[in-house]
Amino acid sequence: MNNSQGHALEVGTLAMFDRLPTPARRAIAGARFDWALGEWLSDWTAGKISARGLAVKIQAVDKVASASERAATWGPDYPILKGELP
Repeated sequence: MNNSQGHALEVGTLAMFDRLPTPARRAIAGARFDWALGEWLSDWTAGKISARGLAVKIQAVDKVASASERAATWGPDYPILKGELP
């Protein structure tokens, strides 16, 4: 990816982030992973999910991904940190 494409992707992601409700933006800001926002924004703008519901969904997806990544990278004996899924 060249510099101009990277910049366009960054600007598009920031624009989507700005359109999300505050609880979802907080959940994304506190997430361990950089998530693609398009589907979540679509669900929000279509009225398929509430602001609170979207934040809960983002947190849940991030926790599951964190647990999966931890197990795959470090193995099942790696300590589980507070707030993480086993």
